[in-house]
Amino acid sequence: MSLPLAWIFAPAAGAALLAVLVGPVRRAYSNGWWCLMRHASLWKIPAGFAFCYALFHIAADGLLRWRLEERWPPGFTSPPPDLPALAVEQMPAALLPAAEMLVANFNGLAATFPVSVVFGGLFLCNWRGASSELRRALTRRFGLRGWLLFSLLVLCATCALLKPLPLLLLPEFGKHFSLRDVLLVGTAINALAFVFEYLLGTCVQLLLLLTAYGWVRGLHFPRQRLLHFAVRRLGFVIKWALVLIVATLTFIHLPLFLEVVLTGVPAALRVELLARPILLLAMILCVTVQIRLALHNVSLRDAFVANLHFLRHQGWLVGTFLLAAFGLLVTIKAVEFAGLAWLGGTMAGAAWTVALQILASAAGGWILAAWVCFYTSLEGASREVVF
Repeated sequence: MSLPLAWIFAPAAGAALLAVLVGPVRRAYSNGWWCLMRHASLWKIPAGFAFCYALFHIAADGLLRWRLEERWPPGFTSPPPDLPALAVEQMPAALLPAAEMLVANFNGLAATFPVSVVFGGLFLCNWRGASSELRRALTRRFGLRGWLLFSLLVLCATCALLKPLPLLLLPEFGKHFSLRDVLLVGTAINALAFVFEYLLGTCVQLLLLLTAYGWVRGLHFPRQRLLHFAVRRLGFVIKWALVLIVATLTFIHLPLFLEVVLTGVPAALRVELLARPILLLAMILCVTVQIRLALHNVSLRDAFVANLHFLRHQGWLVGTFLLAAFGLLVTIKAVEFAGLAWLGGTMAGAAWTVALQILASAAGGWILAAWVCFYTSLEGASREVVF
């Protein structure tokens, strides 16, 4: 094996070595794999979201090229570059996206767009009573504030329905409105749609988390009842989700909106370069908050206190678990970026990106299942799984 090729797989090999050497981590990933084999939805649902996200951007790019009468670039460069060396070059750029994908598995699926457009319509139509279930859960837990939260969700779901329009019909809007007005409205819609997208990702993450927890406990839930149960548990998790949403809106979306107001052009997102690592670090330090809120009827404050207690006693095991998962995702993202740097905006590059994003999302399903096994075993809340 060449030296660059060895460097590509070094993070994944290091992750495997960590998982093998540390008993609780090894058992968690092993049980998580068996859970993944038993419940294929744990990898199919994240992979489906990733596929739809990538497919939408390919379609939007193709539509723009068609309007501008541009052709797709050639499929490959000639001669092809040294891909292993290129992947090693791209590895530093893959660190932050891999870390963000890692923490997304513990909080909410990151890219629910454009599926969120469909779910926004289903939410407004009260599909299978899910909206009513969430409204009852919010009003029961928060009283009048629950009605306010639900009303805001209706507004955000409406914006999720409208979000694709500024992206797909920008040339048409530009003929009738000024670019500044279009960008202002589009930025506001995008920010409100993000709220619905994040909560949708949180609800889906809860559904998958509870699926894995049911497997660990040897329980069986009909899918419809499990969906309603996940929606009800969102009433407990929503406080933590709102903390992350407000932080993201404040440090990422608000500077973009203000830049459009002041200059009339999109911001360079200079604040994002600092905000993303800070948000990432905060979510890592609060890694057990969401799963504790999902599985226990505790307040947000109690979840924070329990998280600190958990990290104080099991911090090195949690760090080992996270490093093992991070190494796997870094390798996948580095290979994805290397292929994208070679193939660029070609059809082959689009296909490469779709395939690697699906692989990373499927790996995220395995990490989530392993996380449930890991957390419940250390908390003493589950019986040992015997095969």
